[in-house]
Amino acid sequence: MLKKALLVAAFALLPIGAMAQERNSAPTDRGAELVNSVLGELGVRNPAPETQARFHRVLQFAFGTGWRYAFLGSGDMGSAKFKDDPVRTLEIIIPSDERTAIVSCTYYPAAKQMMISIKEILAGDATTILNHFKESKADKSYSLIAETDHMGFLRKTSNAQMNVYRIVGAAGSVTYVHFGMIDVVETPAGP
Repeated sequence: MLKKALLVAAFALLPIGAMAQERNSAPTDRGAELVNSVLGELGVRNPAPETQARFHRVLQFAFGTGWRYAFLGSGDMGSAKFKDDPVRTLEIIIPSDERTAIVSCTYYPAAKQMMISIKEILAGDATTILNHFKESKADKSYSLIAETDHMGFLRKTSNAQMNVYRIVGAAGSVTYVHFGMIDVVETPAGP
């Protein structure tokens, strides 16, 4: 079961641009609510439909069984001197029955681009996690950053992705970390 979840997770972390082009499912009501809330918090006032759809596809991997969300951003930092800066940062936490996803977004309005960092955390038994680490380590598309008796750290050489494996007793976890960006298109404001 976890092996299948790990494989699904590996496919879910395709480069963000590829996800935006390859997935074509319609947003769920809750997914659309999350997208609109986050884009509004980031200062994207009139997101074009393609921007909403692209951002939804980026987040869609986290919409597992029983998913919920909360977010914190630079606007929540009451005493921060940068809280009114047009460059906005937001951290979205999306736990579900299958995983915990943490998605960090920074919107650069002058560039009309959003940098996105995804951290996907999956837990499982130590044997499954260790086997997945060994398979990934043997894959020539990964390079080893560090390895101890309880931890392995790999970087995918072709894109901005890292995998962190941890073993604690009979349990373990793998954290996928991926960076990417999307272009933000806004529709002109009405009269």
